[in-house]
Amino acid sequence: MRRYVLRRVLQAVPVLLGITMISFFIIHLAPGSPAALLVDPTADPASFEAMERALGLDRPLHVQYYRWVVRLLRGDLGRSFDDGRPVLERVVERIDLTFLLMAAAFLVSFCIGIPLGIVCAVRQYSRTDHVASAFAFVGLSLPNFWFALILMLLFTITLGWLPAQGIQTHGLGFNLWDRTRHLIMPVIVLGYGGALAGYFRYTRSSMLEVIRQDYVRTARSKGLAERVVIYRHALKNALLPLITLVGLALPGFFGGALVTEQVFALPGIGRMAWTAIMRRDYPTVMAINTIAATLVVAGNFLADLAYGLVDPRIKYD
Repeated sequence: MRRYVLRRVLQAVPVLLGITMISFFIIHLAPGSPAALLVDPTADPASFEAMERALGLDRPLHVQYYRWVVRLLRGDLGRSFDDGRPVLERVVERIDLTFLLMAAAFLVSFCIGIPLGIVCAVRQYSRTDHVASAFAFVGLSLPNFWFALILMLLFTITLGWLPAQGIQTHGLGFNLWDRTRHLIMPVIVLGYGGALAGYFRYTRSSMLEVIRQDYVRTARSKGLAERVVIYRHALKNALLPLITLVGLALPGFFGGALVTEQVFALPGIGRMAWTAIMRRDYPTVMAINTIAATLVVAGNFLADLAYGLVDPRIKYD
């Protein structure tokens, strides 16, 4: 197991380097320059060139990337072009809200999608199965931003039940119930849009396959209660494929949080990413890209590791 973990970690290094290199070159080759946003539009070309030198943009791209990697290895993500603050400091300030949103959405989708999939597999072609399948199909089809606007129209504008923007009411200070109300719609959007529907469909299809196996029929023929057959014999094997899905959902939740935070004006990583892209804040964009790439690699690794721990047929040398 130790050798396997070490090998996967070593394999992740070139993957992350490749992702960051491609991202770095694409970002820097995009039209426009951050210096153009920081100098007076009426300034002479010398002022523009001086600003590019101050930002380190006058050097060749491969030199800029090498210097960025060296700083990254030292734990330095650079300074924001927007406000001059360390990027790491800005990320730390906002990432807790993003992870809270991701965790809440995961719990909602996991705790609803999997039990609903089990029920619909056991009661295949029932009214519950048809309604839940339609519910899942709609969830997979809805764009997050459009679903968020529908919720705002219903619960904020029409009913006036929930706030539409921010993490807390202005001037109120920290209040747990107030923050919970602000997070209800973002969590629903992030959890329902793809994740809940995906867990439901995977659980249902996996359970339908397992409950037709011979060992499940044998358990029924022995006179075991249906609940025992489903939860002790069928469910344990049906959930194995879901482990991979849960691991791969980690970067998916992060990507969905970027859109959700922007729509609901939540001060997390997503809104910071949008602002950084619009302001051509290269260090901040690269930091967020690196976090996303790390989550993708970590999600795949954790899924493979968990699958091997749960399934005794898989051995890691």
